[in-house]
Amino acid sequence: MTVRKLIYSAAVLCALLVARPASAHFLWGEVTQDAHPIAKLSLADGPGGISEADFVNRIQTARAWDGNGQEVTLTTSSGVRSGQLKNNTVFAAAQFYGVLDKTKEGRGVFRCMYYAKSALTIDGANQNLNLPFELFARRDGADHIIVTARRGVAPYPNAELHLYEPNQEKWSVHITDAKGEIRFASKAGLYGIKAAWIDQTPGEIEGKKYPFTRNYSTLAFWVK
Repeated sequence: MTVRKLIYSAAVLCALLVARPASAHFLWGEVTQDAHPIAKLSLADGPGGISEADFVNRIQTARAWDGNGQEVTLTTSSGVRSGQLKNNTVFAAAQFYGVLDKTKEGRGVFRCMYYAKSALTIDGANQNLNLPFELFARRDGADHIIVTARRGVAPYPNAELHLYEPNQEKWSVHITDAKGEIRFASKAGLYGIKAAWIDQTPGEIEGKKYPFTRNYSTLAFWVK
């Protein structure tokens, strides 16, 4: 290979590496389709994912509870934290990720909170699990699904929701309406929705002050 071709190949490789989007890790829950469902929790780039070794260590203090408000005890194995669900097929989790200084990246200093909710069925996905920032899903007729974003009890209009649909390689982006809702056609399989909300309320935790909080929330559920 000539020097010119080597330079060209290196330039193409660099361009591809620069153009490749960075994976954004969110806290994801999954309810397994077993006779006795298991709650799984991971810090990954999509529903049903497995945490890398470093990332699973960052969710060791995650708190999880089922649809009845009962605590789910989690243990760590093979890149996920998991626990048995007792007479329940829905659960939620929360993880305080720390007060982060991302000033060099242009994002400032902020408190980072992760929330996850998962259900075995879409009916469970519409249950309120009392997350500060929560996503809900319900059927709209036989062929459509409505997802709602709420901050507390208030709808979250103009929110950017990222939707992962069964058998799709790419996420689609949707903006919620005045009711905090998006609507799309349904199909069988595993769904994932993720969203972010910046709460401008300042505070202090563990001796570290922060001017605002970045909240990240996900919802995963199955449709048959």
